[in-house]
Amino acid sequence: MTGIGTDMPHKNELPPALFARAALIAVDDHQQCLDHGDFGRAVRAGSTTDTSDTPVGLLLASPIDRPDGAITIADLTGVGALDAALATAVLRELAPEAK
Repeated sequence: MTGIGTDMPHKNELPPALFARAALIAVDDHQQCLDHGDFGRAVRAGSTTDTSDTPVGLLLASPIDRPDGAITIADLTGVGALDAALATAVLRELAPEAK
């Protein structure tokens, strides 16, 4: 699941309870996501802790294995350089010949 529209404190896309069930919570910017991302809303609701996230940049460097059916969440609040890196990584995975 990916939340990408939480660019202001009053917006949310993902229910806080979902974060309690997540095997992985990836964020583009820890402080920004705590302030106005779905991750921060889940922390304030008590569904997860403020240290349960992983910087998405680390996942680009070394992807993780996850069990089938595991819930993973990416809370992306808008970091332009990271958005471009993510798009490039996805394109390389889906179309290796399009480098």
